[in-house]
Amino acid sequence: MANEEMQPKDPEMEFEETEEKKEQPSQEVETLRAKVNELTDAYLRLRADFDNYRRRTRQEMETIGDEANSKLIAKLLPVMDDLERALLASADTPDEGLHSGVKLVQRKLTDILFQEGLQPVPGIGSPFDPHFHEAVYCENADAEGVDFVVDELRRGYLFKDRLLRSSMVKTAKRPVKEIQADEGDDD
Repeated sequence: MANEEMQPKDPEMEFEETEEKKEQPSQEVETLRAKVNELTDAYLRLRADFDNYRRRTRQEMETIGDEANSKLIAKLLPVMDDLERALLASADTPDEGLHSGVKLVQRKLTDILFQEGLQPVPGIGSPFDPHFHEAVYCENADAEGVDFVVDELRRGYLFKDRLLRSSMVKTAKRPVKEIQADEGDDD
């Protein structure tokens, strides 16, 4: 065996073995690079999918929270109505403490609900909008012009720009001449 190791090898054969060894690692490197690129692309897609999932989940949670708040606030609107009626009834009473106490409670409740996104629907003096107003009475039906709100029987509210409760209103026709005069005043 020692003799076989000591014998010189054929130079051409050595060159071919060297070339094969050079080709083999470069093929392995290219295969590994392709695999790295494939895994990198898969990672980037997975990351983008996860970011989309996280954003969608956050939006769904906000929507669910807004719907829950909307339902709770809708249940509190009759309480606000009752407090307003209590304020009107207690205005003529000699007991100022009761009136100021009811006014304080009403103001606190209103402030809290407004901070959460509740807004009143435009009322008296605004143009009638069937999307926000429910007309229960109408005056001056013979006049030509645009309907506008003259009295608010029950206030309507928006919650985060979505109608929560429409206003019950009394409307009247505003004469065309009056509308044109108001438009001329704006200039």
